[in-house]
Parts: sequence; structure tokens; C-alpha cells
Amino acid sequence: MIRFLLSVALLFCSFSIAVAAPFRVVKPGEAVQLAPDEGLLLLAFDTNRLIASTDFVEKDSYKNVFEIEKPAVGMHVYLMVAKAGKYKWSSLELPLSSISLYSGDKTDFEVKPGVFNYPGDFIYRFTKFQSTYHRANRGLAHILWYRKMHPALSEKFPFAYVGKFPDPFPDFLAGENSGGIVEGKTKPIPPTPPINLTTDLLWKGTEILHAWISPNGQYIVEERRKTNDIIHYATGQVTKLDSWINMRDVQWLNEDSFIVTYGSSNASQYVKVKAGADGKITYSATRLFIDGVVIDPQVNNPDYFLYAGESTTTAGRMLVYSLSKNNPASLHEKMTYRNQNAGNLKLDNFIQWITDRDGQIVAGVKWISDKKLMFQKRVGRNFVDIKQIEEDGIWPVALSPDGTRVFAISGEKSAQKELVSANSETLDDIKPVFHMPGKDIVSIIYDENRQPAGIRYYSEGMLVSHYFDDASALIQKRLSKTFPHSNIAVVHKNKTNEKSLVYVDSPMDPGSLYYYDQAGNQMSKLDEQASWLSAFTFSDTKTIIARSKDGLELEGYLTIPAKKSDRPVPLIVVPHGGPIGVRDDLHFDRETQFLAGLGYAVLKVNYRGSDGFGKAFMEAGKQSLGTKIEEDIETVLQKALDTGMIDSQRMCILGSSYGGYSALVSVARWPDRYRCAISVSGVSDRILLFTASDGALDEETQKWMKEYLGDPTAQKEKMISEQPLYMYKKIKVPVMLVHGTDDQRVDYENALRMQYMLTISGNIPVMLTLKGEGHGYESAASRKLAWESIAGFLKENLDAISTTSALPVTQSK
Repeated sequence: MIRFLLSVALLFCSFSIAVAAPFRVVKPGEAVQLAPDEGLLLLAFDTNRLIASTDFVEKDSYKNVFEIEKPAVGMHVYLMVAKAGKYKWSSLELPLSSISLYSGDKTDFEVKPGVFNYPGDFIYRFTKFQSTYHRANRGLAHILWYRKMHPALSEKFPFAYVGKFPDPFPDFLAGENSGGIVEGKTKPIPPTPPINLTTDLLWKGTEILHAWISPNGQYIVEERRKTNDIIHYATGQVTKLDSWINMRDVQWLNEDSFIVTYGSSNASQYVKVKAGADGKITYSATRLFIDGVVIDPQVNNPDYFLYAGESTTTAGRMLVYSLSKNNPASLHEKMTYRNQNAGNLKLDNFIQWITDRDGQIVAGVKWISDKKLMFQKRVGRNFVDIKQIEEDGIWPVALSPDGTRVFAISGEKSAQKELVSANSETLDDIKPVFHMPGKDIVSIIYDENRQPAGIRYYSEGMLVSHYFDDASALIQKRLSKTFPHSNIAVVHKNKTNEKSLVYVDSPMDPGSLYYYDQAGNQMSKLDEQASWLSAFTFSDTKTIIARSKDGLELEGYLTIPAKKSDRPVPLIVVPHGGPIGVRDDLHFDRETQFLAGLGYAVLKVNYRGSDGFGKAFMEAGKQSLGTKIEEDIETVLQKALDTGMIDSQRMCILGSSYGGYSALVSVARWPDRYRCAISVSGVSDRILLFTASDGALDEETQKWMKEYLGDPTAQKEKMISEQPLYMYKKIKVPVMLVHGTDDQRVDYENALRMQYMLTISGNIPVMLTLKGEGHGYESAASRKLAWESIAGFLKENLDAISTTSALPVTQSK
């Protein structure tokens, strides 16, 4: 990649440019004198599609256009002299349309006098689904290009990133002795060792996506990875349904009909089913005139259900209809342009509705502006504002039977997310309904009347379903005895609650869907999540509880390979990504089982900032990246070593996204702890996230990032001291970097900079570049290449057996 960019000077003659008076293009080797109000400006434009033109202008006057006409696919770089001032990219002219870039500040930049100004690469991407643009700081390649193509100018005018947030890397690099290195180097990827369970099998894809049972328990609709099925339970007959891609919801209306909602537009079909004497199912499907969702199936109403869809004439206007459960011919008659709003309500930009026991809409939630929500109460045919919904505030979900209270999930006035009730008129007078100290509710379980019947939360990594009524709690207890050490979730019940669909998985089990008949306490398997894995034996996981230096309770999950060993086994520590608001759990985990299948123990840690452990635990993660988070991992690691099952002399740390950052930080802070580190799509400098990540493109996210990651302007020096990029000399162990070139969340620049600095230090990494990949693996080929390469790297660095048994880890100071 860098070698390619060093040759971009050749692109100057490949297309035409239109340059207005304030700019003049600088040719390679040209001597330049700058006026006091001038600076050098580097423009980099990257496109994957032929376009007509793109240009930028002075921000205030919109004059003095610099236009690139008909640029070829690829990267185009211009060095020019420009007057100091503020500018913005203004438009993209496509073959059949144009994109205006005037609104917002995503493309704004400034030219400062007397320096080499780099505002970031302007990147345009076109796919068959969408057309996008963004700006990313990919300065390393341009620094090296500047040195190579304009050595005299690079000595005279320093390179400066001039985006909204600072980038200290150019100054840092200028102060380091690169020894004439012109690009990062890579060691060869080690050969892949024998692998019993291939990535193609392990990551083949899940089969079961969703399942819904009919009111009488006779039929099951199942969305699978490639098909949609309807099953007649008594006979086991299976009929393929139409391929409604991405089934978002199924709402049974009565014993033999349902509405299926599917696709990104919420297309809907009325489906009526019939089973013959032999159980063979036939069905008919009728497309609803307006795309939308079922608001309330009105289970106690034999004739009608409530449906909402977006108006075909007014953007954002939601239309509500009372539609027949039994007569599909009436669906089109009801949903005509002349009958614009059967509910006779003013509903603009609504995203959620709350109905009473009679199926009447009494309240709802609507958009009021970007990322802002408002809870509204119905008054006549209008809705009035009650309360703005804040992040981690109160989220209404259901109305109490008497209509005086609203049930909601809230962490607004509590130490964790709880089930609460609030006054339905004001959304205040908040009272707890259920809470579990130190555990956040993850979902609510509803009964047939859409009332909260229970809640779910995680405890020591396992999913817990807590029911409020004794009968349901007893059933859950029976299920727990049948499936010990498993995650058990009743995913759907029939109308009488006597028949249920139950999903079960565990650290050793990819998961299965069961049919449970309460009357006979009978359980039968309907489908397996990954039947092709049934021949393999997977490794079990145990929970480790530790306490941090400042008193936080920490959870870790230790997996020991199923294949027994007479000696302590090598360990892979795998920090999760995020880092804030993400967690590990004890569902079946393919990465863990892949590593355990190679003979390694695996340790995962829910460090401070992880989701699910209450507000204080989450808040403790603020600005703890590279410091207390990694100390939490060390604390749990010590507990794992105390088991005596781990060879402390053969450990490696591997992480993706923030986990990659944590891996690099850990080997810099504790260079004698691990034998190697692997960073996959990893951050090397979280300051760079502010200038090279899609996460920093809007003001709200930038505000959150400053609060949790640190402020790169006000806290620049502190943040520099915590980044593995700037601690590169302390990294002594072998490093592997795996990164996609089209990663917009954690830009490929993170890997290139880390590779370059490690090359300078003499610790040349193994660099695996995944061309065209984003933040993760879109293709099976990329996943296979990455994991097989990782397996080879681990074997090369952990294969040698140490002569010591498990040794304690010295705690960080």
C-alpha cells in the first residue's frame, strides 16, 4: 500500500484538473517559496468508481474552485500552494446524479500558513446498495511520499494534519530516527499447522434465526439461514415458505393465519395455512398494499388486528388500520389512498406504539430530531409530548391493565437497568418492579396480553430467565435441570402458555430449538443450530471471579482444551472489543473453540466498562483504556494461573478492535508476560479514532468518545502516553497485525503505523493485509486465511514447552 502511494506522482498526467487563482500545483522536485499567507496543501481523493468530477471551494465564499475532472478509479494525490483559510469539498458529480457536500462539516478543512497541510483522504465508495463518502486520516503514506518526492520541501515545511482534531503522530515520527526506512516490513506468515476443525465448518453459519408458534401450538414458523419453513408439529411435516429475506417479525393472528414482516422496507404478507389429514401444509400469501408492522394482533379479538404502515404520499406519516384477520381480500380495500388513516390519528415519525387491553393506541415514541426521542400520550386524535427519552433513561414498553402505569426499562434513577413502572400521564413517579443488584436487564419476557411476565439478565456469564408467576418459574426450573450449565430461553409461547419453543445453547453446544409441552413435561428437538458440528467434542468453560485493586468484582471465563494434557497448557488471553458497552458471555463461541481445538486454554475477561454489570461498572471504564482495563485483565489472569492448569511461560494475547489495542498495550506494559501478541482490526492509537473512524463523524458520538476515550485536544499528552503506537520501543515480543484495507471503523492506517514503528525498532511484525475487507470478515476466504495464519503464528511462538509449571503472575504496579 505505501509503495503504491509513493508512485502516485504518475497520476498527475492521467486526467484533467481545473485550478482557480488561489491554488497552484507543485511538481515533483520543484522549489517553492511561500508568501506569508500561503501554505502547502496535499489533496488525496480515493474512488472505487468512475465519476464525472469532484471539487472543493473556499468555505465562506464558495468561490475559487479546484476541480478534478473524470478521475480514474484509485487514489489521486495533488500537492499545491494555497492561500491560508477555510475550505470544504463541495460536490461529487456522478454519471447520472450529483451529491452535494455543502451541509455539515464532514468535509471542512483548514489551510494554515507555512506548513504542509494534510486534511485527510477524501474517500468515495460505491456499492450496489449505496453510495457513501467520508474523510479519513491516512497520513503515514503521505508523509513518506512527501519525503521521497519533495525532500527539500519536507525539510523546510513540516507535515501537519489539519482536521478538526489533532494528530500528534507526524511530529512524533519526525523526532524518531527512521534510519532511512521508506516502508514498513513484514515477516513471512508461518505455515498453518494441522487443524482438526476447519474454519469452513466452524463458521459455516447458523441455521436457526427466528421461530414462532401458532396460538394452538399446531404450527411453527421457522426462519432458517437459507429457507423459511412451516412445521406441522403433530406429524413433523415441513413445508417451505416463500423466501422472504430477513424476516423481521411473525405475528400469528389466529390458529391458521399470520402476518410476516420482512426486508429493510418492512414489506408484509398475510399468510393463511391449512393442513391436510396427513399433516401436509398448503398456504396462500397476500402482499399488503402498504409496508409496515403489526402493532397489536389483538389476541382476544377474533375479527381484527391493528397494523401501521408509512404513508406512500407523506414521508414520516404513519397510517394505522384495523384489518380483517380472516378476509385477505379486504386488505387492499382498507389500505387505499382515499382511506389514508383508518385510525384517524396524527402519527408522524412514530417508531413504537403502546396499546391498551382493547388494542387501542394510547401512547407511543417518536423521533423529534437526530437521535432524539419523545414519549407521547394520546389525547383524542392527537398526541401530546410527555417526556424526552434520554440515553440510559426510561424506555416505555407496556401499559398496566388499569391504564394508570407504564412499564419501562430504565437506569435513570438506579444503579443498573431495571424494570420499572411510571405514571402513564407524566412518565414520572418511577417505581421499581424488578431489579437484580449489579446486573442489567437485557430483555423483558411478555405474556399473551403483552404484559411483562419476567425478565432476563446474565449471571456469571449464563443467561437467566426470571419469571414473576410461580407456574412459569417452575417450568424454567424444570428446564434448568434438563439442561444444566446452559443458556435457556423460551422464545415463543402459544396462547394458553401450555406449549413453548425453547432455545438452548452452552459453551460446548452450538444450540438447538426444542418444542416443550407443559402438560406432559415433554421436550422434543425441532432443529439444530449447526448439525454438522455434532461429531466434534468441544471444550467447557468455567467462570472466574476476581476483585480489582479498587474493589470492582470482575468476571472471567476460562476454557481448558477438551483434549487432556498431563502438563499445564499454553494460554491465549482474548480481550473483547468495544471496549465500553460490550461484554463476553457463556454462549457458544467459535473463536474460543477454534483456539481450544488447537490445544490452547482461552481466557476472556469482562473488564470495567463491560456491559451488563450496572452503571458504576460501566462508568469505571471511562478513560481507563490502556490503563485500568488492562490491569483488570491482569487481575483475572492471576486467578486463572492460580488454578495450576496454565503454563505461565507460554501465553499469548490476541484481540480484535479494542481487543487488538489491549493486546498491544499489554505487551508494551508487561514485556515479559507474553510470548506474542496478535491485533486483528486493532486500534494502535485511539487519538487516530477521532480522525480516521466512521464512529467520529457526528457531534454526538464525538462527545461520547471524549468522555470515555479521552479528549485528544485537552488531554493530548496523557493520551499519547497510553497508546501502543507511541510505546513501540517497549514491545519486544513477536507481533502479528491482521487488518482489512477498507475498515472504516478502525482504519487500516492503525496497522500501517504500528507496522512502520515496529520496523523502525527492529521488531518486524507479521503483517496480514486483507484486501477489500472491512471491520471483521465479510468473506469466508478472509476468515480462513486469517485464522489459519493466526494458528501458524501461535504454534511458532508457543510450541516450545517450558520447563516450569504454572507460575504466578506479578501484579502490575
